[in-house]
Amino acid sequence: MVERSDSQKNGKHDMTLIQQYPREHEAWKNMRGRCSRDRYYQTVKVCAEWQFSFEQFLEDVGARPDGCVALVRLNKSRDYEPGNVCWGTASDRNSGRRIGKTTPVLAR
Repeated sequence: MVERSDSQKNGKHDMTLIQQYPREHEAWKNMRGRCSRDRYYQTVKVCAEWQFSFEQFLEDVGARPDGCVALVRLNKSRDYEPGNVCWGTASDRNSGRRIGKTTPVLAR
């Protein structure tokens, strides 16, 4: 579980969290960018809870485990949302299929 300060619980932006989790923050930014700019992702949405809150995203998805490099949607027909996102390998993300040999780390 990610520890959050009082300012984070109150929804205030905290650079400390971004500094502690730079890889996760980059994945969050890339996810949002894909959904707003990439033609392939134009029908894919980011859930309202994650759209403007890195803190909520991190609380739901958790820190990226070693060996995992990509944010993966388990069901490609669903949006980026809790329960449909895990950390996986680049080949998991690019395969267009459900996670295979790797063990996904599901969003809480």
